[in-house]
Amino acid sequence: MWAFIHPFQLQLQRGIEVYLWNLAVALAGQGVKVDILTWDGALTVPDYAQVSGIRLLRVPQVRYFQAYFAIPFYIYWLLKNDYQQVFVHFAGYGEGAALRFARLFKKIPFSVVFHFPPSQVPHRYQEFRRWHFERNATHLIGVSQATAAEVEAWSGKPCEVI
Repeated sequence: MWAFIHPFQLQLQRGIEVYLWNLAVALAGQGVKVDILTWDGALTVPDYAQVSGIRLLRVPQVRYFQAYFAIPFYIYWLLKNDYQQVFVHFAGYGEGAALRFARLFKKIPFSVVFHFPPSQVPHRYQEFRRWHFERNATHLIGVSQATAAEVEAWSGKPCEVI
C-alpha cells in the first residue's frame, strides 16, 4: 500500500491535483492500494477516480491553523497503516512534522515529488530542509529535467525524473 499526503486534493484543481488523481487511478489499476491523506474540502472525487483501491483519508476542515490541526491525523494514519512508500509534495502543511514524529516510532519510507524548482519557491525548499526531507527521503523525484537539475544542486543527491 502506498500513501500520498496532499492537503489540497479536495480544495483545488490545479495540475498537481489532477496528476495525483491520474496516478492513483493508474496505480490502483495495477493492483496497488493507494491512500490519499488530505484536508477535507468542497470538491468531490472525480468520477474517473472513484475506483476500487483508492481510499481518501480526510482531515476535518477547520477555519484556521489547518496545517497544525492535520498533524495528529497524519501521524495516526502513518502509524496505523503499513505503507510501503509515502509520497509528499510539500513539507509545511503538516507533512514535515507528522513524518518526523511518526518516524520516531516506525520505519516509514517516504519520497518527495518536486513540481517546482527551488529558484521559483525558495520558501518551500526551506520547509523541506527544516524537516530534513532532502537527507531522509528514499527518493527525490522531479517532474521535469529542469526541476530535477535544481533539486540535485540544492540537495546534493540524485533526483529522478518522472
